[in-house]
Amino acid sequence: MLKVIKRLLDGGVSTHLLVYAPKFQYNEIGKRNILTTAKYLGVEKNVNVFLENLEEDEKLAAYNLADLVVFPALQPTAVDPPITVLEAMSCGKSVLTSRVQSLPYFVEHGRNVFCQFQLGRGCL
Repeated sequence: MLKVIKRLLDGGVSTHLLVYAPKFQYNEIGKRNILTTAKYLGVEKNVNVFLENLEEDEKLAAYNLADLVVFPALQPTAVDPPITVLEAMSCGKSVLTSRVQSLPYFVEHGRNVFCQFQLGRGCL
C-alpha cells in the first residue's frame, strides 16, 4: 500500500493513507515498521497509523471518509465472515481484500465489486 501511495503522489494525485488496527491484532513494532517504510519512501506526511479500538460511530465516520477500504488479511484467523468488509460494503465503499475465509463466496467480480485481477473464485 505504501508503494501505491508513493506512485499516486508522484503522479500528482492527492492521497492519504489512514491505518486503523485494533490493539489486540497489531502492536507498536508493526506501527513503527509501517512508519519507517513510509519515511524511506518519502510519504510519511501522507500516512497515519492508529492502534486503537474504534467505537461504532468512529468506525462509521472512518468508512464514510474513505474512498477505498483495504482488508489485508493473510490468513483465516479472525471472525468469519470479516465484519470489517461487510461494514465497509454496507457503507457503499470499494473494498480491496485477500482471498481468505468466506470472502470468495460473497465478493464477486462484476456483481458487487469490480476487480482488476482475479484468481479462481473471488477477487484479490
